[in-house]
Amino acid sequence: LPIRDDSPISPKPARDAILGFLIALVAVSELTVLAHFVGDRFSGTEDSADVATLTGLPVLAKIPRGEGIEVIAAFRVLRTNLMVLEGAGKPRTVAIVSANPGAGKTFTATHLAESASTLEEKVVLVDADLRKPTVHERLGIPRAPGLSSVLQGGDLTAALTKVPDSAYLRVLPSGAAVLDPSGMLGARSFRHVLDALRAVRLVIVDTPPAGLFADAMAVASQCDATIFVLDVKTSRRRAVRQSLEQLERAGANLIGVVINRATVQKTASYYEG
Repeated sequence: LPIRDDSPISPKPARDAILGFLIALVAVSELTVLAHFVGDRFSGTEDSADVATLTGLPVLAKIPRGEGIEVIAAFRVLRTNLMVLEGAGKPRTVAIVSANPGAGKTFTATHLAESASTLEEKVVLVDADLRKPTVHERLGIPRAPGLSSVLQGGDLTAALTKVPDSAYLRVLPSGAAVLDPSGMLGARSFRHVLDALRAVRLVIVDTPPAGLFADAMAVASQCDATIFVLDVKTSRRRAVRQSLEQLERAGANLIGVVINRATVQKTASYYEG
């Protein structure tokens, strides 16, 4: 038969205190990480004043979710603000930049170009995302010939594509993939492309995420103005601040922010009733 040991177990206060301290330290560390993660996010109802304070830039437009009339109206607001922005000297070439993928920069660039072209002004949308271009897919046009071929000496006129049902909008798609997008966009050849489009009232340039690649800085530094797009769901405050600082150091002329997927109040039509 096993021998039972009914002697009392001596407490070990030093050991218990150390274990308790370690458990508390792990818990505090996890809570700190969680608080940092939550605090780094934008709220779904981010106020324009808060974004302006964070970025130091005016909010040019708040784009709601979806594809309804509110989205069209929001891009008309952006278009108007861009055309009449004080101190910007009516920029002719505008880079659309975001810190992270999925923030809506291509969505913004495409819709802004389409909205501006309805004013019967010549508009060119340039896809300078030579890494993962999507403008050609959104508009249903060929990817090549495009910007990459023009940067290597190809014919610009032949690479410009007319958008169906738009008399004033042309698109310069990305073109075929290249080995060194940053170097190609940072060279004088990209500036020559912008100069060759000097007869165009507005050139909208889509870019890769500024938080991942130097391409956006190379493009923005050569454009008259830069619009920064942030998304209340996917963008992070720290990444936004870092990207803005990098753009400023590169010499970009940041003129404002677009808040994408913002919660906005729907307004009933004046003629309803």
